[in-house]
Amino acid sequence: MKVPFLYELGVLTDWIWKDTSLNLGDWITLHDIYQKIANLKCIRKWEEDFPSPKGVKQRPFIKYGYGGVLLVLIILIIWFPLVLFSMANTVGTRSTPVMCTCRLSIAGYQPLFDSTAQLGDIQPLSSAEYEALYYKYRNSKTALSYIADYTELDVVKATINGNSASRWQISPPAREYLMSNLNGSNSMSMQFEWNFKRAPDENLQYGVVEDFRIIELPPGDKIRQDLISMIDGNSTTPM
Repeated sequence: MKVPFLYELGVLTDWIWKDTSLNLGDWITLHDIYQKIANLKCIRKWEEDFPSPKGVKQRPFIKYGYGGVLLVLIILIIWFPLVLFSMANTVGTRSTPVMCTCRLSIAGYQPLFDSTAQLGDIQPLSSAEYEALYYKYRNSKTALSYIADYTELDVVKATINGNSASRWQISPPAREYLMSNLNGSNSMSMQFEWNFKRAPDENLQYGVVEDFRIIELPPGDKIRQDLISMIDGNSTTPM
């Protein structure tokens, strides 16, 4: 019974070579009945050879000895492979980003700002800077539960150039239409995207991590007015 399909193979060969009026399904049912009867016979024989009073609870030695060994064995069988693979995996391996890209765009239009920080623009945090970061989010349980898993060696700061690395590729008609929308009463939004890239490593599951944030711009918002002045060329101060 411990070898897969060995029992079925034996039942099938018996049905082939023995004379019987039963079909294969009834033949298998008959063998199941024989098996259950044989198991019951063995149980009754065991009870005769090692009699025990009925209704008496099991001794603690058997429960905690035999049961405890089985419990530890099952836990090891389940958890040991998980622990082994987790130790062999990249979990816990420090791999800080080597490049950071930020992009700002008005919904439906070409990116307004695009800048990349790499090499010398990405520096590790000092102990004082990490403590200041930890102190800033001291009242946020969600942030603290995340930051507590890391040290200053796991965190870097990226210095993003305030000047876009590329020109704003927008046609004059689209530019006029954008200014009209900003002056209008329809709700608009801006999207800020960030992209972090780690050093090439075949053991890393995620070499690139990216996300974005939507900033809603309701009608009459000051940011919309500043964008209009900047696009029209009347603004001399940075936003």
